[in-house]
Amino acid sequence: MQDTMGKTLRNNNERNTVKETKHTPGPWKVNGHPGNNAGTDWRQVTDNKENPVFIAECHKKNARLISAAPEMLEALERLLVAPDLNWDHMEQESIDAMEQAHAAIAKAKGTQ
Repeated sequence: MQDTMGKTLRNNNERNTVKETKHTPGPWKVNGHPGNNAGTDWRQVTDNKENPVFIAECHKKNARLISAAPEMLEALERLLVAPDLNWDHMEQESIDAMEQAHAAIAKAKGTQ
């Protein structure tokens, strides 16, 4: 079972780690000003360019998570194709984590 699952995950990961992005490339950052919302706990998330592109406006706690999304996506993609992963001898908990990572990548890329 693990050998089959590992091969399936490995094949899916190789297909889904193309460097093509359909979102605004990172890094993103949380701006210190509250944007258009009157509440002081709201922040804007933008890209990190001189003329920033608006990404989102949300509560400051969510803004930190949203601003980290491009780096987290890249880290998951790199992890799943790391050359030293031994897909054929993974424990079930590791297989489950890899499946979860693969599903998160698919959700982020809109390929789920």
